[in-house]
Amino acid sequence: EKGTPVIFAPSFADGRLWALKIRKTVREMQASVHGDARVKMPLYATSRGWSRAAPRGGGHILAPLSSADGFIYACTTNGYVMAVKDTDGRPAWRLQTQGPVEKGVCLNKDRLYCGCSDFKLYCLDRLSGEKLWELPTGSEVTARPLADPDPRVGLVVSISRGQGLLGVETKKG
Repeated sequence: EKGTPVIFAPSFADGRLWALKIRKTVREMQASVHGDARVKMPLYATSRGWSRAAPRGGGHILAPLSSADGFIYACTTNGYVMAVKDTDGRPAWRLQTQGPVEKGVCLNKDRLYCGCSDFKLYCLDRLSGEKLWELPTGSEVTARPLADPDPRVGLVVSISRGQGLLGVETKKG
């Protein structure tokens, strides 16, 4: 329903991404002292909206999720980075890497950055999913990349096990 808040949550039990609608009701309770006004207590409940499974091979969608401009960006245990529409969970695009992308993505303007256990840092167009560049890091990427919000700086920073802190130029990697 329009105006109903929605939470997007990965489920580790079934490997799906769920859109959960939040409903607020108010319950009036008897006052603790006779003659006082009734106490109004807000109660919240969820109902399931849409859900989406990880692509192919029984992987699980991992947290943390990111969202912007009507899309939810998720990573999976079977190596996918993907975008789905937040209104109905329809896939917008997906890219398969060679290993799990466990730490989430960094969104910066029209780009998405993610590090992977396949020893690479990726830069994608966040609307189309087109791979703009990938950088071999020499080791597994162990943290979510961070991009400087100032486009004049043009820097994304990542951490790779054994290689330490990597500062990478955002245009060409």
